Amino acid sequence: MEKVMIECGNKTIWHHCEVMKLSEGIDMLLGHDVITKLGIAISGLPIGHKLAERLPEPVADEVPMLRPLGMPEAEKTAEFIEVKDSFMKAIAEVVEENQKMSPNSFCTLPESVVYLNTPEGKYAYRRQYPIPVAMEALVDEAVESWKAEGIIIPALREMHFNSPLVLVPKKDVNGNKTLRRPCLDMRLLNQLLEEDNFTLLLIRDIFVKLKGAVIFSVIDLKKAYHQFMIYPPHRHKMAFTWGAMQWMFTGAPFGIKTLSSQFQCIMGILLGDLWFALIFVDDIIIFSYCQDDHEIHVNTVVRRLTKASLIINADKCHFFCMEVILLGFIIN
Repeated sequence: MEKVMIECGNKTIWHHCEVMKLSEGIDMLLGHDVITKLGIAISGLPIGHKLAERLPEPVADEVPMLRPLGMPEAEKTAEFIEVKDSFMKAIAEVVEENQKMSPNSFCTLPESVVYLNTPEGKYAYRRQYPIPVAMEALVDEAVESWKAEGIIIPALREMHFNSPLVLVPKKDVNGNKTLRRPCLDMRLLNQLLEEDNFTLLLIRDIFVKLKGAVIFSVIDLKKAYHQFMIYPPHRHKMAFTWGAMQWMFTGAPFGIKTLSSQFQCIMGILLGDLWFALIFVDDIIIFSYCQDDHEIHVNTVVRRLTKASLIINADKCHFFCMEVILLGFIIN
């Protein structure tokens, strides 16, 4: 036990307690909740601190696997590589046509328009949360990208709606959490929105339908939700504040509680009659019972996506594979 002096206003209090001594050079971060409980007040500006200059190293979650993931041995053979090269050349034209579409385009299906019906006289306004200084550049980059692609526009004056931005973990192509992605915290608004109970496919149902398939392709859509246009009179409900300005989304952002159901419904309208294509929200898996048919199947799906102005993320697509990872499961 040591005697510790605590200065509280004009009073000096001596208190006996156990003291934990830290070595010099160790940084400590105290959150607002801890500071409040300790009765610490902060005034003036910090001088010479270096915490904001460092970005925390990304930490990937360890996912237990039955065996190490990698390219199956059968895909490494010269014969398979030759067949896959021929396949990639055969689908190159439809993929390039899809990639030429403007990022500002919205899905052409009328059912894709997002309506945000809320009760009359009810509003959802929550001011922006504090963002760590080291992470502000990520938000700046995202906002600039949204502006350039027409996903956000300046908000109207006297807005009664505002949702704060938050940073959520973002996964790379290997499923590891690397940086963070800005999204809206729309819990307050979601309380006002009507329910949409369109049934999503169960994962086990997808696996049953894949039985007997020998070749797979997985298509990832680029900024899929943003390609669903928000009904213009409702866009003010998608407002957020950043950089001393208030913006509002023209394309649907992540976080709207009805969006997954609506997306599944639209993809069903677009691809539901194709037995060789299965959809789980924005994950599309194309499967074939023989390699020769796969070219026709993939071309059909990509053409329909292009016709609906839905852009695929070519860097995250996996074509002509004997083994793929879908929704966290290995399929072969």
